[in-house]
Amino acid sequence: MQDETVKSAEMIRPLKVLSYILGGTLLYTALLVTLAQLFVTAL
Repeated sequence: MQDETVKSAEMIRPLKVLSYILGGTLLYTALLVTLAQLFVTAL
C-alpha cells in the first residue's frame, strides 16, 4: 500500500516541475515580446 503512494508521488513531482518550467517559459516569452514592442515603439 505504501509503495503505491510513493509511486504516485514520484509521478506527480515531474509533472509539477514540467508545469513550472512551461509557465516560466511562457512568462519569459511574454516579457521579451513586450520589451521588443516597447523598443520598436521607441525607435
